[in-house]
Amino acid sequence: MKSGGNLKKVNPREFLSRPPAIPHTIVGNVRHFTGVRSEVLDNQRDVWVYLPAGYDGRARRRYPVLYCQDGQNMMDAATAFLGVEWQLDECLEQGIAAGEIEPLIAVCVSNTPRRAYEYTPVRDSIMGGGGADAYVRFLTEELKPLIDERFRTLPEPEHTGTIGSSLGGLLSLHIALNHSHRFGRVGAVSPSYGWAQGEILQRMAALRTPPPVRLWIDMGTREGPSHLHPNPLVQAGRFARNMLMAAGMRLDGDLAYIEAPFSDHNEAAWASRLPKIMRFLFPGPNLATQTRSTRAAVRSRVRRTRRPPKKSRPTTSRPQGRQ
Repeated sequence: MKSGGNLKKVNPREFLSRPPAIPHTIVGNVRHFTGVRSEVLDNQRDVWVYLPAGYDGRARRRYPVLYCQDGQNMMDAATAFLGVEWQLDECLEQGIAAGEIEPLIAVCVSNTPRRAYEYTPVRDSIMGGGGADAYVRFLTEELKPLIDERFRTLPEPEHTGTIGSSLGGLLSLHIALNHSHRFGRVGAVSPSYGWAQGEILQRMAALRTPPPVRLWIDMGTREGPSHLHPNPLVQAGRFARNMLMAAGMRLDGDLAYIEAPFSDHNEAAWASRLPKIMRFLFPGPNLATQTRSTRAAVRSRVRRTRRPPKKSRPTTSRPQGRQ
């Protein structure tokens, strides 16, 4: 019998050696958009949009939005690196239901083969890169308008967040320093401080005013070279924390800094920290004591960066505004 034109002979040994397909693990109300085009970056990617429970039945309610880098790793084991996801969807379903996380929309943006270019703010002499500002243009000028048009969002910066890990965490820090007029809540998870000889740390050391954001920074104690003591990545994180506090950020106020004991540089470790991250960035009504003060702080700082200074206002010892 002749085989059809599209049929291909398969080596039985090759077939048996293939890993089994990983089933999809998405829970909740998630929309999947394929081939989302960027003219700025001249490429396309998949985007998953998580909608909180009750979204479809509340026609007038609007929601804050979290933009997640490496989005294929956030909610689905079938698309995640090595089949390990962050369990963002489970985290939000449970945290929102418990009143510990504010109901929100999560936009999970998959990476591309140009990840290192898109997530890094400056060019490294060996690794290249340096396309983060172009990537932020894609987020703010191309993707965000689509999300704001299609879904009921709160589009203001104080209601807009971003999160990423590793190079995505480096991107988050760059956004906190240079694009706080767009993103008011930022999660920098295990950021790659060493990129371009620690350029991001040099910028932090030069800060004279605090970035007007609510910022989470963390690092696992098992990340980086295990034979070096003290751990250089943990030391870099402490330096970043200290520079941000010297510029005026308040630890456990608008700044959270965590060293995760015995935690590695992988999705499983980041998933274990995610509930705490989300409770800090988007505290729910059951965290009312924290919620009122922190939201007010974020709103007031963001507004001050947009308001032109008045000549009659006396000069203070700690000027506010975006660096």
